[in-house]
Amino acid sequence: MTWCIKWLALPLAMVLMFGGWLSAGVLEQVPANAWVVVKVKNLKDFSTKVGNLAQQTGLAQMQPMAADPLGSLQQIGNIQNGLKADGEMAVVMIPPAAGGQGEPDTLILIPVSDYKAFGGNFPDAKEEEGMMVFSMPNDPEKQVYMAQWGEYAAMTPTKELLAAKPQGGIKLTGMSAKEVDGKDLVAWANLPAMRAKAMPALKQGREKMMAGLDKEMAKASPDKKKFVPLAKAAGNLLFNGMERLMSDATAMTLGLDIAPEGLKPTMMLDFAADSYSAQQLGKLANGTGTMTNGLPEGKYMMFGGSSQINGEVVAAMLQENLAPVMSEINALGDEAKPMNQYITTLMSTLKAVKSQSFGVFTPEGALANEGMLKSVSLMRGQAKVMAENQKTLMSTQEELMGLFTPRDATKPTQLTITPAAKTVAGVSFDQFHTEVNLDAASQPAGPAQPGRRPRRPRPNPASMMMKILYGDNGINVYGGVVDDSHYLAVSGLSDEQITQAVEAAKSDKDVLGNRPLVQQSNKQLPTQRLMVVYVAMDQVVNTASAVARQNKLPVNVTMPETLPPLAGSISNEQGALRGDGFVPVQVLQEMVSAAMQAMMGGMQGNPGGNPPQAAPGGNPPRGDGM
Repeated sequence: MTWCIKWLALPLAMVLMFGGWLSAGVLEQVPANAWVVVKVKNLKDFSTKVGNLAQQTGLAQMQPMAADPLGSLQQIGNIQNGLKADGEMAVVMIPPAAGGQGEPDTLILIPVSDYKAFGGNFPDAKEEEGMMVFSMPNDPEKQVYMAQWGEYAAMTPTKELLAAKPQGGIKLTGMSAKEVDGKDLVAWANLPAMRAKAMPALKQGREKMMAGLDKEMAKASPDKKKFVPLAKAAGNLLFNGMERLMSDATAMTLGLDIAPEGLKPTMMLDFAADSYSAQQLGKLANGTGTMTNGLPEGKYMMFGGSSQINGEVVAAMLQENLAPVMSEINALGDEAKPMNQYITTLMSTLKAVKSQSFGVFTPEGALANEGMLKSVSLMRGQAKVMAENQKTLMSTQEELMGLFTPRDATKPTQLTITPAAKTVAGVSFDQFHTEVNLDAASQPAGPAQPGRRPRRPRPNPASMMMKILYGDNGINVYGGVVDDSHYLAVSGLSDEQITQAVEAAKSDKDVLGNRPLVQQSNKQLPTQRLMVVYVAMDQVVNTASAVARQNKLPVNVTMPETLPPLAGSISNEQGALRGDGFVPVQVLQEMVSAAMQAMMGGMQGNPGGNPPQAAPGGNPPRGDGM
């Protein structure tokens, strides 16, 4: 595969970066047993879109070839004649010959207007057994074989691939066919063709894991030995899921459209219509809107929500698939009671929750003291059931951690639940306080060695990270019933902010979804979705910069707080699982600008805009700030 990466340097680099309804085109020339096809819909159009985006974002200043990728490719490969610039191109990965191991074979299909003229671009090309043979540019030792397949030049370093031209090509069905036909750039994985390789590998992996557990069981103490059947059941559950995925799925696609507004990546996992996976997925109903109802005003690093959770459906699926695990848990008796209770309570919670909105605020103040994770979560459904279940889930989770902590070891966390710890805005909140007991140093201080200074303690990275995230006082979560259908959970918020969250929950208005910048990103996603998330890169970058400065790192990269958020959604589309994303061009511009400033030593200056007057956050002004 190395040869094609060298020869198609720029386009394939972009492929790696971005990672039934078909018109006559390149897929008619793709062998039916292909594993992966990476397809460009229209070479010239794609090149123009990339070039425009590179000019728009300033990337062309850093990499001039990006301004005209196709022209650069033609110059690098000395391809001046015979190329059909407005045609489709494909890079195809084909399984190695029967019984072969190692990398798959590679085939490139390039559209040509004049095959003979295209062959003339390679001065050392010669005829051999009905095909052209020539050396790769910049690699004379590597031979490439080329044959005419319809309106395409089929090129490969594996001569045998060109022995027989495909008859009829590859035929796509389902929703993935629409994706492959419509995207500017798309990678399609032929999962049925991969099964012959994947299923034996999964079987081997399962057998190896079971043998390992049997080996551990033989030398384990009696109190550990009794957990081995449970571990086997859990392992089988994992492998059963992977095997079902390989059996039910017909294709997976990763796509990209380039628009003036920004980048639109997509992912789709397509299932056979009569498969278990398609039938279960079809039971999940999509919702609409931004799904951020009930969240309070403020600046957010991330926010989003889910609608029509269909908890009854999800719980039923889990119950069916967890049956072997539950059987082993029940066989363990009282010792495994926390596991049983946790899973049972989780099922109850899934059935009680109908929809959810969540957000992570931009932090304020000294992050070292207060921590940077300040969140709000509003769940709709049977609020009182959720409140009771939350206490059970948290307490049994603590018991589970103790179950797997060695008897002579210090528990890493200590949970304290205080019912009705405080009342804010008329809502009684339970407190869930987790004290994190990580060692202060991964290497303690030690006496001086002869001729050397005393050993200093080394900070525990995990302890440092927990302090940055949650501050000096551990993890504090407050949960309360706002009314019969709203349960509110908050972390790291002041009573004033909790009051605002309660008022927002009672109104259930979509304050964030009505912001113009959010609407700008939201309209780039499918209107039907199971869940959606928005990430405000300006707030994320400014917060990260503030954290770095507070830790005395010379970082002063900031972004103006006027950027649309990144957006992503997951949806059910006719039995296929679909993911869509959107990266606004304004964010790309700022990222390229920051990278250029950093390359020029801007980390010591002020790339990306004016630094905030204080650590980012605070009670933000009402407006479009995320």
